[in-house]
Amino acid sequence: MVDCAGLEYVSSAGLRAILTISKELRLKGGEQAYCALRDQVKEVFEISGFASIIPLHDTREAALAALD
Repeated sequence: MVDCAGLEYVSSAGLRAILTISKELRLKGGEQAYCALRDQVKEVFEISGFASIIPLHDTREAALAALD
Protein backbone atom coordinates (compact mmCIF):
# COMPACT_ATOMS: atom_id res chain seq x y z
CA MET A 1 0.00 0.00 0.00
CA VAL A 2 1.33 3.40 -0.98
CA ASP A 3 -0.02 6.43 0.87
CA CYS A 4 0.21 9.38 -1.52
CA ALA A 5 -1.15 12.05 0.85
CA GLY A 6 2.13 13.99 0.64
CA LEU A 7 2.56 13.60 -3.12
CA GLU A 8 1.91 16.88 -4.92
CA TYR A 9 3.28 15.98 -8.36
CA VAL A 10 4.16 12.90 -10.39
CA SER A 11 6.42 13.12 -13.45
CA SER A 12 6.68 10.76 -16.37
CA ALA A 13 9.78 9.28 -14.71
CA GLY A 14 7.70 8.66 -11.59
CA LEU A 15 5.01 6.94 -13.66
CA ARG A 16 7.65 4.72 -15.28
CA ALA A 17 8.95 3.73 -11.86
CA ILE A 18 5.42 2.93 -10.67
CA LEU A 19 4.83 0.83 -13.79
CA THR A 20 8.09 -1.07 -13.27
CA ILE A 21 7.18 -1.80 -9.65
CA SER A 22 3.69 -2.88 -10.69
CA LYS A 23 5.06 -5.35 -13.24
CA GLU A 24 7.57 -6.80 -10.74
CA LEU A 25 4.90 -7.21 -8.08
CA ARG A 26 2.58 -9.00 -10.49
CA LEU A 27 5.34 -11.38 -11.57
CA LYS A 28 5.94 -12.27 -7.92
CA GLY A 29 2.24 -12.59 -7.09
CA GLY A 30 2.14 -9.36 -5.11
CA GLU A 31 -0.50 -6.68 -4.96
CA GLN A 32 -0.47 -2.93 -4.63
CA ALA A 33 -2.91 -0.19 -3.84
CA TYR A 34 -2.47 3.56 -3.74
CA CYS A 35 -4.46 5.86 -1.50
CA ALA A 36 -5.08 9.50 -0.61
CA LEU A 37 -4.09 10.90 -4.00
CA ARG A 38 -4.51 14.63 -4.36
CA ASP A 39 -6.77 15.74 -7.19
CA GLN A 40 -3.92 16.78 -9.50
CA VAL A 41 -2.03 13.50 -9.01
CA LYS A 42 -5.21 11.45 -9.34
CA GLU A 43 -5.95 13.20 -12.62
CA VAL A 44 -2.50 12.22 -13.96
CA PHE A 45 -3.15 8.60 -12.96
CA GLU A 46 -6.53 8.69 -14.72
CA ILE A 47 -5.35 10.42 -17.91
CA SER A 48 -2.32 8.13 -18.24
CA GLY A 49 -4.44 5.00 -17.77
CA PHE A 50 -2.72 4.00 -14.54
CA ALA A 51 -6.02 4.17 -12.66
CA SER A 52 -7.19 1.17 -14.68
CA ILE A 53 -4.19 -1.00 -13.74
CA ILE A 54 -3.43 0.17 -10.20
CA PRO A 55 -6.17 0.22 -7.56
CA LEU A 56 -6.73 3.73 -6.20
CA HIS A 57 -8.51 4.32 -2.90
CA ASP A 58 -9.65 7.44 -1.11
CA THR A 59 -8.37 6.36 2.30
CA ARG A 60 -5.55 4.33 3.79
CA GLU A 61 -8.08 2.09 5.50
CA ALA A 62 -9.82 1.30 2.20
CA ALA A 63 -6.49 0.48 0.54
CA LEU A 64 -5.46 -1.83 3.37
CA ALA A 65 -8.86 -3.56 3.33
CA ALA A 66 -8.55 -4.13 -0.42
CA LEU A 67 -5.22 -5.90 0.10
CA ASP A 68 -6.58 -8.36 2.66
